[in-house]
Order: sequence, then structure tokens, then C-alpha cells
Amino acid sequence: MLRLPKRFWEDKEWAFTHYSELVKKHPNMWIAVLNKSIIGVSSDLGKVEEEDGQRNN
Repeated sequence: MLRLPKRFWEDKEWAFTHYSELVKKHPNMWIAVLNKSIIGVSSDLGKVEEEDGQRNN
């Protein structure tokens, strides 16, 4: 069984808590969150994933 790191759940909760302000500021965009901070925003999911991958390497 895959166990997701605690950080994932904390970031998920942070994003959920701030959802309304995130979508208001970044409508129709993919938003990447890491350590309770926005690390990428784009209309292209691939670009957001690429930015996330660069930060995690």
C-alpha cells in the first residue's frame, strides 16, 4: 500500500482551506503547492508539474 508523506496531507489541507482565495486569484489555472506555499501556476498542467519536479530535484 502506498503511503503518502505527511507533507502531502498538510499541503492538501492548506490548499483546501485557501481554495476560495486561490481560485479567485488564479481562475482556471493549475496551482502547485509545496510546504503550504504556491510554487507554480499555469493553465498547462504539464508546466506546473515540470516546475514542481525542478524544485524537488
